Formats: sequence, structure tokens, C-alpha cells
Amino acid sequence: MSVVTEEGQPGGSGLGEPRDEVVPLDRLPLAGEGAGAVTDLSRGEPDGVRRAVPPGFEGLMGVRRPASGGWRRAVARLSGGLVAPGPSGRERRRLEQARRARTPIQGRCALVAVLARKGGVGKSTVTALLASTFGLLRADAVVALDAATEVGNLADRLVVEGAWLTGRDLARAGEVAGRADISRYTCQDPQARLEVVAAPLEGDEILTREEAEQLLGVLARTHNLVVADVGSTLAEPATALVVERAEQAVVVTTPAADAVRLACRTLEHLERVRGAGFLARTCVVVNAAPDAATAERVGRVFAERGLAWLPVRFDRHLHLGGRFDWALIAPGVADDYLALAGLVGARFRVEGTA
Repeated sequence: MSVVTEEGQPGGSGLGEPRDEVVPLDRLPLAGEGAGAVTDLSRGEPDGVRRAVPPGFEGLMGVRRPASGGWRRAVARLSGGLVAPGPSGRERRRLEQARRARTPIQGRCALVAVLARKGGVGKSTVTALLASTFGLLRADAVVALDAATEVGNLADRLVVEGAWLTGRDLARAGEVAGRADISRYTCQDPQARLEVVAAPLEGDEILTREEAEQLLGVLARTHNLVVADVGSTLAEPATALVVERAEQAVVVTTPAADAVRLACRTLEHLERVRGAGFLARTCVVVNAAPDAATAERVGRVFAERGLAWLPVRFDRHLHLGGRFDWALIAPGVADDYLALAGLVGARFRVEGTA
């Protein structure tokens, strides 16, 4: 089986010219958009929410301009706008990735599970930045869910310190009619249009399968996209339910040999419980890659299995842990997460998950 990457080639992480994948985006514009337009997502933020813009994302979130940097921008300025060179190949690629990340989710709530059986590979970080990227670019309801069965730290990566209710509280809340009711159980990422459902900070009780089913049911009624940070013990009943319900999976590894080995076992587990077809909707993130050669070496392991994979470069700010700030993340790393959001977004199929 061969999984086609964002660039239309089996496996690999090259950044060639983008091709349409899965959803013909020009025929599925968001409400109020024309084909190829970019929605301005900088308005209508809740009071007190700071709208952070990752380095280089300004042109992706606002009105599209002919050129956003380099000699093209200089020419446009010097000519008083009479000469307006078009966007560069890199800019066109980034605009296409943002467009794919905005693929409409029709008639359902899409659940994306982020998994890693080895701790310390950056699973929660990948979940947080992927969800935040979707929150920055999409206009619908996106939520990041810490689906850890005992304790989790996803909210620590996204939200300012403080006390908050958890997914267990929401699962036990009984009838939840809509977004207004659910808002007291979620916290807000101050950098993006993104809600966060935290996991308990104390592991006194394990989230049950029934509670997880209730939790996913509530989020499916109130949100369009759920990005879930899944616990590392895949045999836990609640974790198994999230994997069973997921429309897509993102498996996270680092270049370390033991992490790659466990990532391969995770993929084998997904194939057993979801079938080979599910691997076509699974991608591997080689996280914190120190250089392109190392990422390519690790990526070949998954490309040979016919899997899509993407590198995410090492970032000093993210390496420190704690709550991240888009303004302190290297522009190349922000682009890596844009590419990941584009790959995942392009796979939001109109016909559903069956």
C-alpha cells in the first residue's frame, strides 16, 4: 500500500509543487470565500484574547497580497504598486498548505488522534501546535482534547497557569446542550481560536471507556474538529475508544532508535485494530530532527512501508517545555506545522469516515 504525501509522491518529505489531494478545494470554499481567497481570521476574538501570529503567517491569515517579502515586495514598494510581482514558489506552497488546512468538514465532527508509545518524544507539543495551527487558520470550532486516561499536560502547553475543569468533569456533567454549556469545562488558548479540554492533574482515577464515549459524544455535537492527545497505553479502554473513533492518526517519533522502533509498533497496532486502510489516513511526524539528513534517514523507514511522513525541526523554545509562544518559535518550525496541518486537513473527506 502506498500513501500519497502532500506533494503527491509516495513517502518522503520533499517540498515540490503542491498538487490537489483528496478534496477539490476550489469547489469547496468556506462560506463567504471566493475560490483561492484567504479569510481574515483576525476579527471577532473574545475579549482579552491575544491574537498571536506565527512568524510569516500574516499573509496566510489576512487578505492576500501579491508578495509578502524579499525582492518582490521591494519592487512593489519602489514602483508605488505599479509593478506587483506575484508570490514566490515558497509563498504559493504555503498558501496552498493553508488552503488545505481549511478544508471544510461537512456533516460530522472530525477526530484526529495524536499517538506515541514512548514518552518524551513531544507528543503533547505536536498536538498543541497542530491544534493551534488549525485554530489560527480555520473559522469553525476546533478543540484540543487531552485524552490521557490518568494525568496529562496538554493544557500546560497551551493555556496560562490556573485551575480548570477537565475532560472527566465534562464526561460526568450529564446533559450538555451546546457551546454555551460546554464553555465552563474548556479553557481558551490565548494565541488562537482554539478551546482546550484538559486532563486531570492528579491520577487518582482512570478515565473509563464509558466516560470517554460521553466526552467524545459531547464534543461531536459542539465542535467540528477535535485534535486529541492520546495516552501512551493503547490497551486502556478509554484510549482504545479514541483510536477506534479517530478519522486520522498522527504518530510522533524522534530520530532516536528506540523511539522509531516503538513508532513502528504503534503503526502495527493501528493496522491490527483499524485495518490497513486506516494507515492511508495516518502520517508520521519525525519530531525535533537536528538536521535534514537525520530526518531523511528516519523518514525512509516509514516511506518504505508506504507511509506519509513529515519532519519537524528542533526548536530551542519548544525544547524548554511549558507554555509555548508562537512569536518565539523559529519560522521554519512554524512552516513545518503548517505543512502538517495542510496534510491532515487535505484528508478531511466530505463523505465521512467510513
